[in-house]
Amino acid sequence: MSIIPAVGGAITEVIAGTALIVYRNSLSQLNHYHKALHEDERFLSSVNLLGKFSTVEARDDMLREIIRSEIQMNLAVIHENVKSDSSSIKENSKK
Repeated sequence: MSIIPAVGGAITEVIAGTALIVYRNSLSQLNHYHKALHEDERFLSSVNLLGKFSTVEARDDMLREIIRSEIQMNLAVIHENVKSDSSSIKENSKK
């Protein structure tokens, strides 16, 4: 008779573990989405401010600087992702 509660407990633990894994992945996706929205808003606000410049040359220079800044930020994010991926691979290999 004691096997029924043990099986029930094991099934409950599997379901709870699965729910926590789904929650963790959903939270990760939500954080990525929020970060992407913030980056898009920053970029579009910068481009919107280009209209405030009086000369075409100043607008072109500032647009080049905005693009350069975006490229640098994207490269930094890629570099950060590569570092975190390599560190997680090292941690998994130790286990």
